[in-house]
Amino acid sequence: MIEYQIKIPIPTVLKKNSKAIYSLNVHLGTHYRTYSAVKNKYKAIYLTELEKHDKVLLESLELTYEIHLRNKRLVDMDNVVFTQKFLQDTMVENGYIVDDSCNILYRNVIKYGGVDKEAEYSYVLVNIRGKEHVQLGSKFI
Repeated sequence: MIEYQIKIPIPTVLKKNSKAIYSLNVHLGTHYRTYSAVKNKYKAIYLTELEKHDKVLLESLELTYEIHLRNKRLVDMDNVVFTQKFLQDTMVENGYIVDDSCNILYRNVIKYGGVDKEAEYSYVLVNIRGKEHVQLGSKFI
């Protein structure tokens, strides 16, 4: 069993001269170029965090997202949906998992971790837990 934790920022976008969490509400009015820029920026950040650990192809995976905010502002728990999407896409594209379907990703938990006033940015602690993929010759088990 492989288990490790990474700390990743919650994607934000500049909206009306202030940063907003990149949520579905924000996404609906976003130009595709803005979306692409946000996605590429955060996928690069997430890959850097993943590369701090040994690269292991996982055949089953459980992710727990613990949200930590810089202030007491209330947020919807599902506003981290792009954190999940960008991280899981990064894991697929870089060979950490084969895909992020329910065959591989069997549990995806989001929980609130509290306020961290000392933090530079709002972030998510992601606990990655999975079973290493075993390969014999050219066949996968």
